Amino acid sequence: MKTGSKTSGTHPNPEPRLPIGNFIMTAVETTVNTTAELEYIYDYSLYYEEHDQDQYAPCDKSHVRAFQRIFLPTLYSILTVLSIAGNLLLAIILLKCTRLRGVASLLLLNMALSDMLFAVTLPFWAVSAHSHWLFGSAGCKTLTAVFTLNLYSSIFFITCMSLEAYLCVVWACNERTARGRRASMCVAVWILACLSAVPSLAFATVEETDGKMQCVYSFGEVHISPWRLFMKFQLNICGFLLPFLAMSFFFLRILCVMPRSGMRKKFKVLWLALLLLGVFFLFWFPYNLMVFLHSLQDLHVLSDCALSANLDFATHFTESLAFVHACLNLLMYAAVNRRFRNELSKILKRMCHRGREYSLECTGSTSPMSAPSPTIVLTTVC
Repeated sequence: MKTGSKTSGTHPNPEPRLPIGNFIMTAVETTVNTTAELEYIYDYSLYYEEHDQDQYAPCDKSHVRAFQRIFLPTLYSILTVLSIAGNLLLAIILLKCTRLRGVASLLLLNMALSDMLFAVTLPFWAVSAHSHWLFGSAGCKTLTAVFTLNLYSSIFFITCMSLEAYLCVVWACNERTARGRRASMCVAVWILACLSAVPSLAFATVEETDGKMQCVYSFGEVHISPWRLFMKFQLNICGFLLPFLAMSFFFLRILCVMPRSGMRKKFKVLWLALLLLGVFFLFWFPYNLMVFLHSLQDLHVLSDCALSANLDFATHFTESLAFVHACLNLLMYAAVNRRFRNELSKILKRMCHRGREYSLECTGSTSPMSAPSPTIVLTTVC
């Protein structure tokens, strides 16, 4: 249940289509003996401009649906494999090497867990995008809640990573107090993420759309639902604007304090804060911009059919770009931690070596048995 993409296939002005032009209303009066038919012909064409007639026409988005039936399942499948494999490997290395004693290792472990749970829901949305919803009403609510919960928790954990870097450099907090603080951050993030997912759990339902059952948000008969707008602005504000402003503040403070503190060994903390800020903006800003434009569409600020279709295409691309964040935890931590890179290199080499040995064993076991070569006897001629 994706906040932006669920608007595809809807018209920016979904009011019922009204007859435009010459409207004929016939009133029939029937009495016992006679029947009189009165015709009243009204010409409403003067009340509408030419472009208004196209505005209320049904918006054909069959090409958008055809595109998403191919694009979304393919991309979601790739993201699922990469995210689960990368975050599982990250969790194993964190538990083996740092034992959750390193800087922000507990936060990173929770972020990896959140992204794995997020990736687990993607195959269900891939099936839905390709055909229709097959998992019932309970599955719709459960998967939507899990999807939204882990979407927000991942964003909040990225923000907490920047906060941890800020506290370590600016306030020079010791390791003893840091452990309890990280545990409190993790609990707070999961609570806030659960609260953020409550509207999705409440409004998710299975409805028939274009002749197929789909898991969508249903807001009743109200055309412009306050809850619909609330959920979109919630993602814009709580899922992007506030985290981005907080991360920008943390990075600028670290940048100001580092030259005076002389902490050359903690330069990687500054690099981590910059990396988190840059990756977050690059992957999340385009998608949030599309969600904001869809909100303007719901408010009839944008009401062109061609523009609506283009917004749907852009939302699919930017949403997919935002979901790539679930695959980047391993690469981001490897970029700032040399010990982690060394351990990752060892594991990858070991996996490649075992894979090569297994391949050779399989090749040897399937090769045809060759006949033993005849023995050559050398004799000495006197």
